[in-house]
Amino acid sequence: MSGQPEGPLDPAAQLSALDVPAARLAGVQHRARRRLAWFCTALALMIGAAHVIPSVFRPDESLPAFLTAMGVYVVAVLGLTWWYLRTRTATPLGGGRRYVIGLAATFVLYAASMALMGRETWPAAILVGLVIAAPLVIAGWWRRT
Repeated sequence: MSGQPEGPLDPAAQLSALDVPAARLAGVQHRARRRLAWFCTALALMIGAAHVIPSVFRPDESLPAFLTAMGVYVVAVLGLTWWYLRTRTATPLGGGRRYVIGLAATFVLYAASMALMGRETWPAAILVGLVIAAPLVIAGWWRRT
């Protein structure tokens, strides 16, 4: 005997047999959307912080402090990326495309903000950093249902 029931299952039993895998898949998709959203948020804030660091730790005033802050920044970005790649189980439907579009828009804003760098106070730099981060944060939390 193969362990299978002798006759065909009725349709209600077949549908109920599919409920467990469907619930498991829904859970995986929910966690993948949430994990991508938090990854995008953290990465976006770090990219915005890259604009703030030279305003807080001015390289012309203290090069060692600036280099230390940038070193911590690079390690944080690499750690975040490593965490996401190690814990990711799935990419939500359309998540990769939204991520790339949000990241591209964030980098365009970052490039445009280079004109302001060095001429702004650190509170203004924080506001500009948040504007820089906005497209990737929005892309990460945007859900197509």
